[in-house]
Amino acid sequence: MDIKADDRTQRLFYTCLYNAQKKPVELSHENLITGEGPLYADIATFWDMYKTALPLMALLHPEKYAALVNGLLGIAEMLGGLFPVCVLMERRYDRCNMQARSLAHNLIATARAYAVGGIDYRRALKLMVSDLERGDFKRFRNTHTLDLADAAWFTAKLAEELGESEIPERYRQKAGNWRAAYDEATGLLKQGKDVEYYEGIYANYSFRLSPYIRERIELCGKERYLEYLDRFFGYTRPPVKQYRRPTPDHILAKYAEKCFSFEGLNNEPDMETPYNYIFAGRHDKLCEVVSSAMACRFDLGRGGLPGNDDSGALTSWYVFNALGLFPMAGTDLFFIGSPKIDEAVLHLQRDFTVKVHNQKPGSIYVQKAVLNGRELPGMFLRHADLAAGGVLELTMCGRPAARKEFVWPAI
Repeated sequence: MDIKADDRTQRLFYTCLYNAQKKPVELSHENLITGEGPLYADIATFWDMYKTALPLMALLHPEKYAALVNGLLGIAEMLGGLFPVCVLMERRYDRCNMQARSLAHNLIATARAYAVGGIDYRRALKLMVSDLERGDFKRFRNTHTLDLADAAWFTAKLAEELGESEIPERYRQKAGNWRAAYDEATGLLKQGKDVEYYEGIYANYSFRLSPYIRERIELCGKERYLEYLDRFFGYTRPPVKQYRRPTPDHILAKYAEKCFSFEGLNNEPDMETPYNYIFAGRHDKLCEVVSSAMACRFDLGRGGLPGNDDSGALTSWYVFNALGLFPMAGTDLFFIGSPKIDEAVLHLQRDFTVKVHNQKPGSIYVQKAVLNGRELPGMFLRHADLAAGGVLELTMCGRPAARKEFVWPAI
């Protein structure tokens, strides 16, 4: 990948691109887990990586991504049809079970959506079904309901594409269980002393980009959904007081409970949340949040990362957003954000170029998006558009462009 940009952006971009590709680690040459075949390990933060780092790997290195998926299939078969939620440098697979559930389904769905070859998808489907029928979990977090609903949706979609007759309907129904995680009165995830979340609260997890996002917004109501987003990103509050000597309570996610706020990329549970503004019809606010995050939360030198990179999750977030593209994990969708480069060439099956016009300080809003000479109807494109090669031209401006009626993409 080659980019043209100002010096600061270039240095940040290539530093982040380097760090984003450190993990997972290939160990196929000394497979100490399944004995033979491909193996990728040090997948220590799968629950963060699946959103950004692994889609970046699938986009830039599809052959390696196929090996990653095949390695996970081998591990699942060794474990009797169960996918681990992390693969460390050891043969223990239950260490991170409380973090998440069935994330490999998302990984496989991304491979399928990006047309990654070299994978036996029928083999994968068999293991996806087997994993969803497991009954070995004694403790459960509310977000696990969302994990399993996503996994069921991806399983149903793959089964449908492979011509299966019974599996799609069964798992479409299971995917509908996402509603059980939400409070229908508020339209947000449930809260209370008996409802558990990890490194965050209900607010941080209420806006994940799931394949049933349309139904999720309908549950809340579009106007109230936008109100929640504005509150979450601070549009409805006075400036936040910065603590010189924060207490542990200020540092921990309990602080977010008091102000219902974005983590600001200190952590990854809500790092995809800005892109909800696309579905709310406010691309301008997406541009404002993302631009502010890139300007204020990333820098050169010490303290240049807003938090723990978590195996490339944060640095790949920067890479995608600097390009003006952001993946919806498990699907073929890429949303258009607020780019920071002047031009980028992605060396895929064919070269795909992003050209940014009127890139200058203050011009953070996308006035027009044109793909191969034709204006896009919405602020998104698909993996097939990137893989086919061509040119995406983004014209920037210093004030929000006229709003257009939102076009729902097929997911």
